[in-house]
Amino acid sequence: DQDLVQSMLISSDYDEEKMCKKAFEEKNKFLKESDPRKRKQKMMNFLRNRGFANNVIYMILNNS
Repeated sequence: DQDLVQSMLISSDYDEEKMCKKAFEEKNKFLKESDPRKRKQKMMNFLRNRGFANNVIYMILNNS
């Protein structure tokens, strides 16, 4: 249940922004796409597929 997971994440020290940035940095090392738009789209898909929220993904991508 999503509410249970949300409450557990809130009560833990899980930092979605920090985890998303870490995943971004790891993937960025191996991403070979040279077109900036395609590169951004691939990164967005990668992070979404790992369950990160869109607002966190946009924040990480805009700050990189």
